[in-house]
Amino acid sequence: MCPPAVGPYEDLRAKASRYKEGLVFQTVHQFPHSCDWKALRKAFKAHDESLKKIIKNFRDRYSIEEMLPLGAGPCSYCEKCACSDGEKCRFPDHAVASLESYGIDVGALMNLCAMPYTFEKYTATLVGAVLFNT
Repeated sequence: MCPPAVGPYEDLRAKASRYKEGLVFQTVHQFPHSCDWKALRKAFKAHDESLKKIIKNFRDRYSIEEMLPLGAGPCSYCEKCACSDGEKCRFPDHAVASLESYGIDVGALMNLCAMPYTFEKYTATLVGAVLFNT
């Protein structure tokens, strides 16, 4: 769910505006080498797994069904994204768009939440959020 497949900004803003509460989280990953793309892919996968656990917890523990999960980087629900072949998303109810694709300035969000934010040679902070109503 990367732009432009994620949809027009106005629709995304309207969708996100339906939610009054949110949980912002981050995962921090250390790398042994700079530009370690394999380790970065593993970091994104670990971050996605954290997001899935949060969603499951919201459903199981708090009975929250309607929510908008937002991740870091491209959606990883499918092994190969249909959008890369010019097709529509096969699983729009499971796809996870990034914070950035919704027009959210992640650096500003981290400042607002008083959370450290680092993306350097050997460290990557990946940020996600779940918007919801209680």
